[in-house]
Amino acid sequence: MTYPIEYNSNHLYRGVTPEQEATNQRLIAEAVDKFNRRPGPRVGDFVQMPASEYYAPGLYRITYDWGDEVQATSYPTDGNGGGFYLDGGHADYSGGLRGSVKKADLVDTGETKVAKFWMFNEGDVKAHNGIFYSFPVRVYTQKGGH
Repeated sequence: MTYPIEYNSNHLYRGVTPEQEATNQRLIAEAVDKFNRRPGPRVGDFVQMPASEYYAPGLYRITYDWGDEVQATSYPTDGNGGGFYLDGGHADYSGGLRGSVKKADLVDTGETKVAKFWMFNEGDVKAHNGIFYSFPVRVYTQKGGH
């Protein structure tokens, strides 16, 4: 599978070689494969939330995993925003969080939805070197609306 990559203006100014593109495609494929092997709700997956103390009804993305509970984005999302970094099969999030919901109350719908993540270009960790890519993630629904 080839993943569409959004390079930032620094990369486009310098140019992206076929070798760099191949390296990024390999790194993304490895990260996505490891991510998809993780069972249960993961940081980066979607959750359809009913109205509750912490959430207005809508589709959110999981932002933090506390073990038995998860937190989600502070607002409903289409999957194109937020700072979801994926490396080594584990996603991290940078941004606002809402209250926790119990993992036991999340039900996998069997559906997927495309969501955006980022990584460092060619795995080279430095300023202004992030690239974005998207792939399908799981969609959950919350039962009970706690």
